[in-house]
Amino acid sequence: TIQDGVNQCVAQGYTDISVLPILLFAARHNKFDVTNELDRARLRHPQVTFHYGRHFGITPEIIRLWQDRLEELDGPTFNPQGITREDTVLLFVGRGASDPDANGDVYKLARILWEGSRYSTVEICFIGITHPRLEEGFRRARLYQPKRIIVLPYFLFTGVLVKKIVDITQHEQAQHPDIT
Repeated sequence: TIQDGVNQCVAQGYTDISVLPILLFAARHNKFDVTNELDRARLRHPQVTFHYGRHFGITPEIIRLWQDRLEELDGPTFNPQGITREDTVLLFVGRGASDPDANGDVYKLARILWEGSRYSTVEICFIGITHPRLEEGFRRARLYQPKRIIVLPYFLFTGVLVKKIVDITQHEQAQHPDIT
């Protein structure tokens, strides 16, 4: 836990602790959960100075990582049919949060990624908590009559939700074999 981590640092003699949230966007965990834990730690260890870093957010480096990945997905390994970007829809999938700022950042990142990319369009959806959900994202993506849909889950780690995205994507592929 955060408290355990702080206790270990204090036990080793540290009096200046930087806390770096490994989170994509600023939602409840970043804004409240971690900060509440740090407030508890400050009360227990008033001699320690705490610095709270920033979530990953939207940075040029993250945009470049996505652009590099899309270039790879357009290559012969992942696109042996050579389907053009103009015939491809990006389907950007966020986790979904109860925090509208975090959900808005998903839209912003997807839009930045799409701008100037030559892909037909980008549809944004979520796998949990908020809407539109992934199934709706697929439905909207198909309205553009693409030859290919690239599903872009934006997660730090694989797990239950990424597995759910894969399962839904496989189901959609089976239902619409004419679209890659």
